[in-house]
Amino acid sequence: LLELREQGVAPDIFFYSEVVAACEGTAYEAWMRPLLVDALPSVELVPQDYRSDAFQAACVSSAKCGLWETAYSLLSDMVALRMRPSETTCNAVSLVCSRNEQSQFSLQIVEEMARLTLSPDSVAFHAALYECIKRERYKDAELLYTGKMVKRPSSFVSWSVSRTWFNLTALDPEAAGYVARIVVETGKRQRPRDVTFITRPIKLGEVGPDDSELPLMQYIQDLLVREYEGIVPRKMKGRLIIPQYQVKRLHEKHGQKIRLQKGGEEEEKKQKDK
Repeated sequence: LLELREQGVAPDIFFYSEVVAACEGTAYEAWMRPLLVDALPSVELVPQDYRSDAFQAACVSSAKCGLWETAYSLLSDMVALRMRPSETTCNAVSLVCSRNEQSQFSLQIVEEMARLTLSPDSVAFHAALYECIKRERYKDAELLYTGKMVKRPSSFVSWSVSRTWFNLTALDPEAAGYVARIVVETGKRQRPRDVTFITRPIKLGEVGPDDSELPLMQYIQDLLVREYEGIVPRKMKGRLIIPQYQVKRLHEKHGQKIRLQKGGEEEEKKQKDK
């Protein structure tokens, strides 16, 4: 890159995106944002036939740099200019938005993916599902959960084992984090019981690692403690348990929400009528 500059040659966005990707996860990560800032003006200079690819390269590079506003703005520009983004681009922008606590934009991206018949990945899917519930868009939540809005990710499994047991082992940590939020903020129960998150599959007679060595369990515990006052989960054999008295306080705080099951809206209406 320095040699090209010394020769008076202006690198394009494709070259910059390769350099940014090469810096990711290395000692040169601090270079990523300054390089991208230099590169963005070159997007408009790319020939028309390659502009869509240029925008997508800029979107993905912005997401890798953690610049969610830039990434989302570029993706919005693509849609406005009637360019078709790829699944990789949409999922990358959704991921950086969710990592910066901007799940409302993750939902917008998933809605756009539905329009374009693209499939979200696990993190984008669960971030959008959480945002639907948080905004009390229960019909959309049911359509999304049942796969009627978009094709569910290939890794999707029903994490609801029962009304109080939830299996997170098939999900990556960030998707599992959104599931934990969904569980906490839904389903007020007349007789609260312990809520159990399974963070490691347990087989009969198996001796597994110590709970302190389970990164998924630690991630979920840290998230719950940070975001929900009064929660102190306990660890037990690969499971993270929220005691019933904490569950009761949480449900009183967050109020009545729809359950993610068929006929949920009718059930909620009956409850209100009663």
